[in-house]
Amino acid sequence: MKSGWKKIGVPRGFSYYLYPAFFETFFHELGFEVADSGKTSRDMLRASQAFSETEHCLSHKIFDAHLFALAGKADAVFVPRILSMTKNYLCCAKFGAVPDAGRSVLLAMTRAAGVRGMAVLSMDINETKEPLKKTALRFAAELGAGKARSRCAWEKASEAMKAAFGRQDERNRALSGRGRFLLLGHSYTLGEPLIMEPVLKKLSSLNIKPEPSAASRPLEIMSFHCPPEPFKGGFSPFGGMFSFEMPTPVRWCFASKMRRKLQTLDAPRYAGVIWVSVFNCGPDSVMGALFREVCGRKSIPFLELLIDEHTAAAGIDTRIEAFVDSLEWRKARQCV
Repeated sequence: MKSGWKKIGVPRGFSYYLYPAFFETFFHELGFEVADSGKTSRDMLRASQAFSETEHCLSHKIFDAHLFALAGKADAVFVPRILSMTKNYLCCAKFGAVPDAGRSVLLAMTRAAGVRGMAVLSMDINETKEPLKKTALRFAAELGAGKARSRCAWEKASEAMKAAFGRQDERNRALSGRGRFLLLGHSYTLGEPLIMEPVLKKLSSLNIKPEPSAASRPLEIMSFHCPPEPFKGGFSPFGGMFSFEMPTPVRWCFASKMRRKLQTLDAPRYAGVIWVSVFNCGPDSVMGALFREVCGRKSIPFLELLIDEHTAAAGIDTRIEAFVDSLEWRKARQCV
């Protein structure tokens, strides 16, 4: 390879969940050894807090923790600049600055830890301008891969990502019956164990589980292998955004997908929606009221769980249990 790099670090944050299994497979097929930052832990998060910007959302702080975990363990760390994942839709503005912020944070981390520095390897993903395939093939060529190997890496990585999305979809298709709960949130929130393990543990204790079973209430975890709201040509800054009918779609891709999911729910099948949000997420601060309105119009109970690095499991337990209990009381009153 032109770079001389042998090992590429892939942090478990943001793009790791946005493109599941894609980049790890892509680099492996190009001939690189892939370094994984491992499962998030409280210790990782605490260790990185001296370097991470305090105003970041929790997901960004977790991403910085994974950069810290990779310090000195690879020749370069892969941090893509993701501007658009779906034509005509945008990602969170912070995704455009993540590679630059990562370079700054990583430099401070490696100096403090006394380990060798690492380059930040990046590619600009903007599917409004060009498909991911074209971007990935050009990126592989820049790394020194030949055309045949680049195409093979793209095909293998695409297959791996398709399989990952397929497993998510298959899990939800296997659920049956009414009274199901929907877990809503960004893919890098719903996939992050540090955030989700306490939530799933409490729901499981209440017999609400993602595994199909006649003995438990079904739990659907949103899959992002779906389109956003239909694009009808042209956006105004906030035109129609705060109307239930929404003639203008939300411009943020993932927010649009979540709202479309809520708009297309078959209300009688759902007992409630639990939205897992992280503190200081800009798009979520706007979308919360819109999500609640859609659920209100459909008479589907809605719970927002706002989580930051200080959130204790006891607080999560209390809110989920109170929400589920209130649904049971409502159901009992309706039967009287």
